[in-house]
Amino acid sequence: MTKYNNNNFPAVGDVGTSNTRNQTGKQNKPINTISAIECTKGIDMTAYMLRESTSRLIKISLFNTNLRTSSLSKRVSTIKSSTITLSLRSKSLYNLLSNNSRNQSLRPMATASPPSLSQSIPTIVSAQWLKDNLSKVKILDATWYMPNSGKDAIAEFKTSRIPGAQYFDLDLIADTTSSTLPHMLPSNYQFAAAADALGISNTDSIVIYDRSGMFSSPRAWWTWKVMGHHSVSVLSGGLPAWEAMDGTTVDTTPFSDEEAHKAGRAASFCTNTNINDAYKYKALLDKEAVRDASQVVANITSQEERVIDARPAARWQGDAPEPRAGLKKGHIPGSRNIPWNDIQRAGEGGGGVFITDDELIQKFKQVGVDVMNGEEGGVVMTCGSGTTACILVLAMYHLNPKKKVAVYDGSWSEYGGLEGVPVGTAL
Repeated sequence: MTKYNNNNFPAVGDVGTSNTRNQTGKQNKPINTISAIECTKGIDMTAYMLRESTSRLIKISLFNTNLRTSSLSKRVSTIKSSTITLSLRSKSLYNLLSNNSRNQSLRPMATASPPSLSQSIPTIVSAQWLKDNLSKVKILDATWYMPNSGKDAIAEFKTSRIPGAQYFDLDLIADTTSSTLPHMLPSNYQFAAAADALGISNTDSIVIYDRSGMFSSPRAWWTWKVMGHHSVSVLSGGLPAWEAMDGTTVDTTPFSDEEAHKAGRAASFCTNTNINDAYKYKALLDKEAVRDASQVVANITSQEERVIDARPAARWQGDAPEPRAGLKKGHIPGSRNIPWNDIQRAGEGGGGVFITDDELIQKFKQVGVDVMNGEEGGVVMTCGSGTTACILVLAMYHLNPKKKVAVYDGSWSEYGGLEGVPVGTAL
């Protein structure tokens, strides 16, 4: 059977198995389930090898994830350009694929054994939760500071970190080749190269933190989510909350530059675009969760989506200069403003944590968004460079994971530098 911990999700790194009985009633050998792959819409999957009770290899080739199984017979077939040939002596593997449901459309998941990690691991975890599950998750420090802060996130990481943490460099695990904008989303293969360098698989559970509380860690969280990784969380209160809790320690052992930069350099210098064969991690960008400048400009007229800006009020109103040179002052016409720090308070240790759920719901209602109504029109978050916008995304996802929300990745770093686009100022 699949190993489960006290929180009712499979132990990280385990491959799910299913013990079955054959038609004679004898106990079969375990059947290995699909592992180490994360699939979202349209991803091409390479061949997987499953071992049946007779130890005979069964090869599954999936060329389209929109496959459909039918009937509870011993042979499963697919339609819509997918091919599966399975000779089964028991129904267990069929049930595994069909989720015990007749004529059900399937989407292959990171692990086929329920419950999935994405359902079991909280979106936001406490320091106590992390302490209790430290050995079961991969930990990433995603600290990032504003360009004018005078701080060095990597130098601080090398000084101290949560035990087992690795550094996730938002500036380098990004599109550093085709864009001059700060920390734009990486390509699928750039992200896969970084994940491989970190030793993270599609089935791993990840907890991300930063040294401010919840400032840059939501951006890293969103990056993993938008690349198809479901089991990923943010540490509420960040490193300050960890340090403030009794019984926790920080790792102060020396950390080399090479180790600290390995994921960022892997993403920056990778050239192999063959996502299926070159990388263990399978990344696939969810394009529906990202907006570009042309879509944002078109929405000024259509107003099909509500745009919310997470920058401080003075910058949104155009009363304060932007921290990046050469950008106009103001905001995208039609956008509303929820400053990111208006939805946080100081937690244990002084790091930022979210205000109560009821208070969050009211904050969004004040700008015309009913978070709990999943049928309402979509929401687009923006900010200075796509970082603090993800704080609002995290809050909304925490309240209602089904709410349709996207990020304008270029944000004001792009829009504020465009010529010929309208700019709003103080009301």
